[in-house]
Order: sequence, then C-alpha cells, then structure tokens
Amino acid sequence: MNAINWVDGLDGVAGGITFIGVLSVFFLSQRENVNQPPITIISAILLGSLAAFLIFNFHSAKIMAGTSGSMFMGFILAILAIFAGAKIATTFLVLTIPIIDALWVIGQRFQFFLQISDICIFDYWKLGGRKSKYVFFIMP
Repeated sequence: MNAINWVDGLDGVAGGITFIGVLSVFFLSQRENVNQPPITIISAILLGSLAAFLIFNFHSAKIMAGTSGSMFMGFILAILAIFAGAKIATTFLVLTIPIIDALWVIGQRFQFFLQISDICIFDYWKLGGRKSKYVFFIMP
C-alpha cells in the first residue's frame, strides 16, 4: 500500500500505475484457466473510476488523491492481485514499478541519511527532465 503512496510524487503517476495494474488483473481474471467473474467485475468498476480520476489528475491536476487516495489505490490493487489467479506471480507483475521505487527510496534514504530530496523523481529532475515525460516514462 505504501509503495503506491511513495510513487505518488507527480500528477497521474499513482493513478496510472494502478490503472495499468488493475487492467492486467482484469485480463488475467478473464482467462479460461483462471475464470473469476467477480474479480473481473470489481476490476471493471475500478478501471472506470480510475479512468475518470485520471482525466482530472494528469499534469496541471484539478484534483488529487492525497495520502488516503493513494493508500486506497495500493490496497485495492494488492487485494485484487492476491485474489486473482496465480497469487505471487500476479502480485509481482502488478506491483513491479512501485516495489522498485520503494526499494530505491529505502536505499537512497539509508545512503544519504534520510535526505528527502534524493527520491528517484528528484534525480530525474536534476538531469533536466520534465514532469510530463517522467509520468509517461514510469508508466509502462
């Protein structure tokens, strides 16, 4: 849950990553060998709400999820990944980017004695990157 909260440093990143993760759970739950219609329905509802949220949350955001919203996105994504088909593999497939970013943040904080400006988003900005390019780079 907190990995999605840590990723939520720019407009649209947490919602976009959650959208992609729920989309993969949606397609996985429709496969014949998995066949979980309740997970498909919950994923479709969540995809619709995330699509509506992302319209207003991209760069120059008019609304934002905040801590509780990003925690909810991480919670529902983790629960769907656990309940869908191949438990561990699905969870790692869906949560790859947030887990990598969380490990990056933990490593940077241990290395630089808890300096908050050394999160990977700020490393990208130091190289001269733009916010909108980073959002589309981190979302596969």
